[in-house]
Amino acid sequence: MRDNKGKFLSGYSGNPDGRPSGCQSRLSKELQHAAEDILPLWIDAACKGDEEKQRFLLERGLPKFKAQSPEVNINLDSESNTERIRLLLVAVAKGEIPSSVASEIVSMIAAAAKVGEIEKLKEELAAVKLILSKRKK
Repeated sequence: MRDNKGKFLSGYSGNPDGRPSGCQSRLSKELQHAAEDILPLWIDAACKGDEEKQRFLLERGLPKFKAQSPEVNINLDSESNTERIRLLLVAVAKGEIPSSVASEIVSMIAAAAKVGEIEKLKEELAAVKLILSKRKK
C-alpha cells in the first residue's frame, strides 16, 4: 500500500516475500571473488611475520576457544559437607586438583546444601500446617 506520493505506508513493503533465499547482491559476489584472490596473499604475509595479518586471520578464522575444566577424580564420600570441603582442600594442597576446580565443587556442594535445607523447611512447614489444622477442628 502506498500513500498519495507513492511512498510505501508504514508496515508495508514493495517486496512482501523478501529477497529469495540464496540470492546475493552484486557487491557480495564481487567481494567473495576478491577474497579468493586476497586470502592467499594475507596467509602468505602472516606466515612471513606480518602480525596484523596473523591477528586478523586468527581472530576471524578460528573458532573461539572455551576454557575447559580438567577431569577430576576425587573421593568425596562423606556424610558431612564440611568434611567434603576439607577433602577438597587437602587435594588442592597436594596438587591433585586445581584450586579453581575445587572452588567450583565447593559452590556445587553449597547449592546442594541450600536445596536440602529448603526441602527440610518445606517438610517442617507442612507438619506445622497439619498440627494447626488439627487444632482448629
